[in-house]
Amino acid sequence: MSVQNEPDFSSWTNWTPEEIFNFVKNNGPAVGKPLVMPESYHFSDQYSDPVINDSTADSHFTILGGHIYGGGLYVHQNAINHGKHVWMTEHYISNTQTSMPNCLNIAKAISDCMNFNMNAYFWWWVSDGDTSVNLVNNGGTIFKNGYTIGQFAKWIRPGYVRCSTTYNPTSNIYVTAYHNGGQVVIVAINMGNSQVSQQFSLQNSGVSSFNVHRTSAGENMSSVGSVRVENNNFTFNLPAQSVTTFHP
Repeated sequence: MSVQNEPDFSSWTNWTPEEIFNFVKNNGPAVGKPLVMPESYHFSDQYSDPVINDSTADSHFTILGGHIYGGGLYVHQNAINHGKHVWMTEHYISNTQTSMPNCLNIAKAISDCMNFNMNAYFWWWVSDGDTSVNLVNNGGTIFKNGYTIGQFAKWIRPGYVRCSTTYNPTSNIYVTAYHNGGQVVIVAINMGNSQVSQQFSLQNSGVSSFNVHRTSAGENMSSVGSVRVENNNFTFNLPAQSVTTFHP
């Protein structure tokens, strides 16, 4: 349960940091559900740190939530130090149904959130009348933005944990990886306008091969074969303006 959506966005939803603090400290347990707060429009720690730094208030909430419209895209270390999960609870980039360049910005935002130790990324919005941001239409047709997000969501399933990577190993290439026991998923984004032959090196994975799916201007989570891993290394061509997922 969220205390308030975007308390710092407009006058009709405005809560001050002090009001968020007082509510969580004095009324949090009465809600009866795990609390998400503060869901700041800019993911501002100004709204969350007073709660986190007070031992009583800190015990009354579970998840640090926020939106990354114009700020907040960094490691929220204070919350992490206090054992909180960090959720990015709303984000959208408009006009992404068919535009791969715009969809790449979605993929980069997801990767950035994961690289900054966030535990969840929520897209706004799945399906409604707003045709500029939804992922599917009312007839069930999946748009390009849906396939782009699917490059992460289809294979990074419950139980997977992000593992460390060289996040930007080559100009315009961004890589995150996730593991669950002996299974590994890698998502690689090529934001550039040229194909890149990218080498990947794994440590202590025991993985011998990956299946590969890709979304690009002409592909929608399309299978592009598989790749063998030899001596914990493999090389794969990442086409320009694409998102590629290596998975079991």
